[in-house]
Amino acid sequence: MELSELLGTVANAAKNLLAVPKELEEIAENRYTLAFSALKASLPPGSTYAQVLNMVKGGKILELGCSSGYFGLHLKRRYPEAEVVGVDIDNSALKEAERLKVYRALYRLDLDTEPLEEVFCKHGPFKTVLAMDVVEHLKNPNFLMEQLLSALEGESEIIVSIPNVGHLDVIYNLLIGRFNYSLLGILDNTHLRFFTESSFIQWVETVAANGGVDVNVETVGRVEAPSVLLGDSLPRELQEKVVAQLRRLAKKVDNPNLLTSQFIFRITRR
Repeated sequence: MELSELLGTVANAAKNLLAVPKELEEIAENRYTLAFSALKASLPPGSTYAQVLNMVKGGKILELGCSSGYFGLHLKRRYPEAEVVGVDIDNSALKEAERLKVYRALYRLDLDTEPLEEVFCKHGPFKTVLAMDVVEHLKNPNFLMEQLLSALEGESEIIVSIPNVGHLDVIYNLLIGRFNYSLLGILDNTHLRFFTESSFIQWVETVAANGGVDVNVETVGRVEAPSVLLGDSLPRELQEKVVAQLRRLAKKVDNPNLLTSQFIFRITRR
C-alpha cells in the first residue's frame, strides 16, 4: 500500500484501518504532519483552506484545531493586522505553531471537556471563529457548539467545515457491504461524528433553539472529490454500472452532493 494511497483517500481505505497494522503505525502517528506540512507553502486552489481564507475578513479570529499553525500562517500573510488565537489538544503541534510567531495566544484544550471561557474572556469578542475539520473528532460536539453559539454577537460568525458522509464513495461501498476506516478522508479513523449537509444544519439549529439563540446556518462552500474506491468485490463492468446508476438516482432525488467530500458552513445570529 503506497503512502500516497493512504493519505489521498476520499473515504474508504482498501483495508479497514480502524486497527492500524504495525507496519503503518509510524505513518498513522505522523499522518497530519505529513498531510499538512505542504500547506504552509501554499493552499491548493478550491481546497477548504483556500476557500475559507477568502471568506475571513481579518479582525479577531479564533482558530479551533489550529494544529501546527499552517493556516494561521496564511491568515497573517493575508491579514497582517488580524489577531489570531489558536486552540489545539496536541502539545507537539502547538510548539510548532508557537515557533511561527503568528498567534496572539495559544491554548491547549480538550474541546470535548474543557470550556473556552478563558479564551473568550481574555481575547474576545471574536469576529470569526474557525472550526475546520474539528466537530467530527469530538465525542460531545454539543458542548462546543453550545459555547460558540452563546458567544455569537453582532456581525460575528462561526465557520465550520465537515466531511460529507453522503459522498458517492461511502454510498457505493455501503451497498457492497464495506465501510473501511482510513488514515485520512471522510472515514478517517479518528472521526466520531458523521454528517450530511441537511443533518449538520438541523443539528446546529436544534442546539441553537435549545439555548434560546436564533441563528442562520448557510452552506458557503463545497469541495468536490469524484473518485470512488471500487475494489475487486464485483466485476469491474458491474461496478461501473452501479456507480452510474447511483449518479442517476441522486439526480432524480435532487441530491447535488453526491461528489461533495467537504462542506463549509457559516453560522450567524439572525
